[in-house]
Amino acid sequence: MPSTQNRHVSVETLQKMGISVHDIRGHMSVYDWGAPAMITVRDVFNPTGDVLYPYCYTHTTPARILGKDRTLHVDSNPKAIAALQAEGFRGVVADVRTVVLDQEFGAMVLLQPDLGAAHVIAHLAKRGYVITNMGDQIAEELLYRNGDGRFVLLGYIAMRTGHLSTNVEKLLRVVLPTSNEEYLQRVSTLGAETAEQLKSYQPTQAIQRSGLSLRDFLILRKE
Repeated sequence: MPSTQNRHVSVETLQKMGISVHDIRGHMSVYDWGAPAMITVRDVFNPTGDVLYPYCYTHTTPARILGKDRTLHVDSNPKAIAALQAEGFRGVVADVRTVVLDQEFGAMVLLQPDLGAAHVIAHLAKRGYVITNMGDQIAEELLYRNGDGRFVLLGYIAMRTGHLSTNVEKLLRVVLPTSNEEYLQRVSTLGAETAEQLKSYQPTQAIQRSGLSLRDFLILRKE
């Protein structure tokens, strides 16, 4: 059973690469991905092929659980990639928005990246999974804006417990922004008053009121 602790490379490796522990601590609130949720991704969805983890810094939890040899870390920080490589992790110094990789990936782990749908589509294989958190807007873009109808929402996974819920209707009501016509058509059966309320809601507040966490995971699949 993999460790359920969030993991970066070792302190010794960080020091050798000139990365301070204080710097890592500054990233911990952003990189606080729960290993139990990654275990659920592995055991329930079992992505085939390699895994792409862009904007990873020195975070290694996805690779430790989904597979060290099959996870490619991409980050523009050369010290971070050098630290990963020093401990045997695959890594490329690059901007994932412009890099040309010689393969398509069975899954992409996205932690609040500055990516658009086109970047995801370019790297993800058919039937590949996108694992992202609720604080990121990439899910909305893939589903409604620029995903070209290629993506479906499968559910969400609690970060700390790994609990999987496939209550997609709740996610559509609570998590995804409602400024697009297609979404409003989907919720039109709730009644005009409810649809009107949804037009002006605040996503972050709605997520918190629902009992979900901004750091829980959404999982989508490319069709």
